[in-house]
Amino acid sequence: LRGVRVAYDVLCRMAKDVAALADMEAELHHNPYDYDKHLAYIAKVKEVEDPFKLRVAREAFSKAFPLTEALWLEWIRDELGNATSNGDIEFVGSLYERAFEDYLCPNAWLEYVEFKKQLLASSEDPEPLREVFEKAVAAIGQHASLAPLLWSSYRMYEELLLETLQGQEPQDADAVQAAAARIVGLFHRQLHIPHVGMDEARQEYDLWKAKHAYTEAAGSVPPPPAQELLDRIQDLEDRAGRSVDAEQNAVFDEYIAFEREHGNPVRVQLLYERALDANALRPELWLAYVDYLELTLHASAELSLRVHERAVRNCPCLPVWHSYMAAAERLHEPQFKYIEIFQRALQSGLSAASDYVETWKLMCEYFGRKINPDAPDSDAVTEWRSSVEQAMQYMNDNFGRDGDPGATLGLYQARNEVKRVKDIEAARKVYEALTTREHGYGGSAAVWLAFCEFERTHGTPDSTRKAFRQALQCAADYPEAVFQAYLQYEREEGALDDWYAARVKVAARLEIVSERRKAQAEKDAAKTEAEAKKGGKDKEGRKGKKRDADEADGKSAKRGRTEEPAAVSADHAEAPMEADGEHDHDQEGEQHHRTYDEAVSKRSVFVSNLLFSVDENRLGELFADCGAIKEVRVVRKPTGMSKGFAYVEFESEDPVQAALKKDRESLDGRPVFVSACVDKKKNPTTFRFSTSLDPKTIFVSNLSFDIVTADLREIFAKQGTLAEVRLVTKRSGLSKGYAYIEYTEPAAASRAVLNCNNVVLKGRPMSVALSQPPPKMQKPDGDGADRPAGGRPPADRADRGDRSAKPFQFAVPAAPAGKGGAKMMPRAAVLGAKRGAQGRLQTDAAPAASASAASASGDTPTGAPKSNSDFRSLLLKQ
Repeated sequence: LRGVRVAYDVLCRMAKDVAALADMEAELHHNPYDYDKHLAYIAKVKEVEDPFKLRVAREAFSKAFPLTEALWLEWIRDELGNATSNGDIEFVGSLYERAFEDYLCPNAWLEYVEFKKQLLASSEDPEPLREVFEKAVAAIGQHASLAPLLWSSYRMYEELLLETLQGQEPQDADAVQAAAARIVGLFHRQLHIPHVGMDEARQEYDLWKAKHAYTEAAGSVPPPPAQELLDRIQDLEDRAGRSVDAEQNAVFDEYIAFEREHGNPVRVQLLYERALDANALRPELWLAYVDYLELTLHASAELSLRVHERAVRNCPCLPVWHSYMAAAERLHEPQFKYIEIFQRALQSGLSAASDYVETWKLMCEYFGRKINPDAPDSDAVTEWRSSVEQAMQYMNDNFGRDGDPGATLGLYQARNEVKRVKDIEAARKVYEALTTREHGYGGSAAVWLAFCEFERTHGTPDSTRKAFRQALQCAADYPEAVFQAYLQYEREEGALDDWYAARVKVAARLEIVSERRKAQAEKDAAKTEAEAKKGGKDKEGRKGKKRDADEADGKSAKRGRTEEPAAVSADHAEAPMEADGEHDHDQEGEQHHRTYDEAVSKRSVFVSNLLFSVDENRLGELFADCGAIKEVRVVRKPTGMSKGFAYVEFESEDPVQAALKKDRESLDGRPVFVSACVDKKKNPTTFRFSTSLDPKTIFVSNLSFDIVTADLREIFAKQGTLAEVRLVTKRSGLSKGYAYIEYTEPAAASRAVLNCNNVVLKGRPMSVALSQPPPKMQKPDGDGADRPAGGRPPADRADRGDRSAKPFQFAVPAAPAGKGGAKMMPRAAVLGAKRGAQGRLQTDAAPAASASAASASGDTPTGAPKSNSDFRSLLLKQ
């Protein structure tokens, strides 16, 4: 029985291990870049003693991450313990070489030398092992702490060869002398390097010469010991060995700076490797290292690219990727290799949209440099333009129009159409496109100034003035810059009348801008004051009991009205909000007052989006399985008709959580919104989800209206583990054509953007981008108060997945042909247009105050410029 129990325990433990391994494998399959999970999985596999699975696990780990020296040595020692064939031994040798590609690994070099000594012990040719020793010397021969161990092992091997030669009969005197000279050379090389234990090395050298009666030839006196340099670096060496983290980083930085000033390049390179071995997550250190290799040592292309490859495996950040791309171009790597590096950079998970812009721009510059400015080749130009178009399309698809707010890519193309391609008309078309609604930069003063400067340099005075006048009307973010540039242009290149006319136009426009800013400031102040008053009202809550008592005595000013609790949905912005003073009408005509009760609210839920036909009994059926219901109250109008929302109160708080899970369930063909009851005064309704860039969530638009959540789960679950799928629906339950997909990891969201964008689902190509919904805007209080100063309306919201209301400037519609179009333009406006400089019609929005006044009276001074409000008022009167 004891044996059976032991066997049973073993089987149970094995089953648990298998289940645990399966869970870890599934997690690593979904996220192969979980460093800690790889370590835990390898430790678990070691427990079950499965060598094959352990090797597979380590291979996957090394593919995802560079391994530290400790991990490599652990792997090597395990493989050595399980080696049973020549193939296994060769595999161990390859592991050593792979370890040296990741990091310096000085201890691994020492073990590698001993490993090779055992393999080549029976070989009669000493050269293969000498090659191994020389590689090790090149790697760590100047390591101040570990170099003595390597030099001692190297000398021991050569001394063994010398003893073998001396024991041969007859003795080969030339061979013996050459072997002794080789040992002396090793002593000389070691004593030339500052390292720990230099005095002991010098004493060993003296003893060896005395033992072998060796006399150095003239001119071969050994160099003086590098004791002086050792004394200067001893403190740095000690501190580097005993410090950790940030302190160790600072010590290595100091150590490298000292060696760069006083040491030799080999020791500097070694110190960079030691510093990276201690902390490889320092991008600035990797960049300093490659700069030293390329600019100071003029290292080979192979070495530079190898270090860059190691750098991006450790620090896949923007500066490192850009350095790698620049190195690949400078070292004349093939185009496919450059594109491969670029694609890896895009897929590495850069931190911001601006990083992607700069990466694409670097790619475009690569193709731009292939164009010969003296004789532009059509193929090279086409390839370059294609790269710019792809860049702009990528940014628009993945980040919307806010991905490149400064029009970096468009301005780059326009400049290089002139500089490299020498196509002025193509450049002009780029500028004109940038300032249209399609690209959405019409309100950018920087874009307009660049356009104006282009026309000033390559266009005519008329085209330049046209550009400036358009800029005056449209530049919204910094119009003063446009004003100044326009006046400067007319002052330097125009006639006196032109300069005067420009001053008049600028003054008029400046007045409009000032009025708009003043109106906006007044609106902001009023909003702040309203919020302050709202906060003050909360302090009056203490008087609630007296007010309730007054109402109970019949002193309420609203006779015959009932009052609902000020409870609203905390989760759904679209849920109706009942303000104080709303009434409740029961079916018997009996009315009673209700006040907010926190205890009641905790055991109640708020239900909205109900059909008007839904009554208390139907709601009771819906929530019957949640728990005991105390009361169902459908809020009704005085006529008895339902308002479309209700309150469900349970006997206790326990059923509330089950009731909340019924959110969005269909009731009589319509989804109902279920949320907790809260005090609206203390918890004002807010948007449930974040409006900032969410790296774990994607926004999917252009969906078919008959799409369901299951369809989205099926296609997006392939990219990673889903946390939530939110299909946005109308109150009827039909899809609005867009959804939010939330993953558990940012990497999964990035993959979904790259792999699912433009994928056709139910006949429509989906638009997939990282979620960054704009903050919900307030409705404008006055005419034009919240409108942008630019004359161009913003782009259509659906194009960029922006669902917030964006007000645009009112425009006078063109009259249909044959419908008396002349009557659509007021005569006063026509006369004002004729009086205006150069016949231009002013259509700018007037300040909010004057606009509202004009709207109210309907009268407009005939001599003043007509605003949009004036036009609207006159048109309405007609």
